[in-house]
Amino acid sequence: MEKFILANGTNRICSKIQINHFDQMVTLKYFGSQNEESIQEAYCKVLETFESFKGELFRFLPDQSELETEEKAAGKDLPKNVLNQLIQAGVKYVGAVENPEKLPTANNTVTLLTPNEKDTEISVASFSSFDEAYDWLTSKH
Repeated sequence: MEKFILANGTNRICSKIQINHFDQMVTLKYFGSQNEESIQEAYCKVLETFESFKGELFRFLPDQSELETEEKAAGKDLPKNVLNQLIQAGVKYVGAVENPEKLPTANNTVTLLTPNEKDTEISVASFSSFDEAYDWLTSKH
């Protein structure tokens, strides 16, 4: 079974992990990271989780207690090597869910692909709901 990530529309994560076998997904609930080092640390934990739960679907959920603003989002881009780490971990598909509370902007939309990485082995697609993204991910089996 391929590995998946179902992410919400933000690039901030941490590592509170909940396992919900009812829908066969691992939920990674996160809080705001303050710098690239903490984002990198969180991704390392995500990758460790991939090793622990091979074959599960992954979902990132936002911490609703703190809504992102464009000002706060500035400077919180994903570390440059995250995409390669995800490829090495066996991730094939990322379903990105736009935050329904905000209009999509460059700051609140999940984008793992940069212009020079379009030929990588990961497929990224954006959706307006978790159900749509989940259906797309599970259709990739």
